[in-house]
Order: sequence, then C-alpha cells, then structure tokens
Amino acid sequence: MAKSPELQKFVDEMAKTFFGPTKEGCCVTCKEPFSEKNVFTPLGWAEVKISKMCEKCFDGMFKED
Repeated sequence: MAKSPELQKFVDEMAKTFFGPTKEGCCVTCKEPFSEKNVFTPLGWAEVKISKMCEKCFDGMFKED
C-alpha cells in the first residue's frame, strides 16, 4: 500500500531530522547507494521502501549484542 503524500513527507522530514540530508536512492544511515552489496533479499528491498534504510544497516540496528 502506498503512503499518502502527507505521510511520505512526514517520514522524509523525520529521517532528515534523525540522520541528516541523504541523496535520493541512498541509505539514510550509511549514505551508500542501494545495491546488491547492502540489500540482499526481497524483504530487504521492501524495507528500503519503508524506512529508506539498507538491509545491512537495518539488520545491524536490530542485532543483539
């Protein structure tokens, strides 16, 4: 399901607040372009659309110590 324009704007602004400006097509955390080097699975690509975070960074954020 697509986000409404208002919700997408809110998500984009929140990402800028937390992570700083990011080029389009790049991860908000590591700032690297999305590619097979940092997004490995179909679920990872789905997460890119939701959080604008690559799978490598997303997995690292939720990795247990």
